[in-house]
Amino acid sequence: LRPEKHQFFAHYLVLKKCAPDLASMCEGCDKSEPLQLADVDPDIFREILCYVYGGKVAVGKWKANHRDFIDVADKYGIVNLKLEAETRYVKEDKITVDNVVDKLLYADAKNCALLKEHAIVFVMIKTSDVFNSDSFQNFPKPESIVKEIFTIANLSLTNKSVCSIEDLRGRLSEKNLDIDGSREVLIARLEKKGGTGK
Repeated sequence: LRPEKHQFFAHYLVLKKCAPDLASMCEGCDKSEPLQLADVDPDIFREILCYVYGGKVAVGKWKANHRDFIDVADKYGIVNLKLEAETRYVKEDKITVDNVVDKLLYADAKNCALLKEHAIVFVMIKTSDVFNSDSFQNFPKPESIVKEIFTIANLSLTNKSVCSIEDLRGRLSEKNLDIDGSREVLIARLEKKGGTGK
C-alpha cells in the first residue's frame, strides 16, 4: 500500500476483516507492485493501519485530525474507527454558531448521525443566533437536514420521546447489528429486528 510515496505492508486477510473496502481495492492487483492510494496522509494512514491491526490511535493524533480519520475510515469501510472518531469529534470539538452549519453539512455528507444529532440540538438551543448567522443564511439547506431539524424539534415540542443516536447504536449493538448509518437507517434496522426505535 503506498499513500503519498510512503510504503506500508499489510495482510490481505486482516484488511478483508477490518477494512473491507481497502481489501477490495487490493483484489486482482499485482502483488509485486504496491497499491497506490491517493488523498491519504501517510501519518493518518499509519495510525489507521495500527488500528486495523488491533492498536490504538495515538492520543495526540485525534484532536487536529478527527475529520481525516472519519474520511479515511469511511472511505475504506473501517466502521468502528469511523464511529470512534465521530464520537471523539463530538466530545472534543466545540460546536459554535459559526461552525454549526459546516458540521451539519459534513455530518450529512459522511453519514455521521451522532455529529448531526449534536449539531441539530445546538441549532434548537441557539435557534435565533444560528438562523440569523451569515453561515446559516448562505448555506444551501439540503432537504434531509431541514427535515431532520424540524422532525426532532416537533417531537421535542410535542413531548414525544426521541431515541438518541447513542441509544439506537446501543440497542443495535446488543442485537449484533450494524451500528453505522443515519437516524432513519438505524431506526429501520432496529424495527426490522423487532425492537422499537422511535
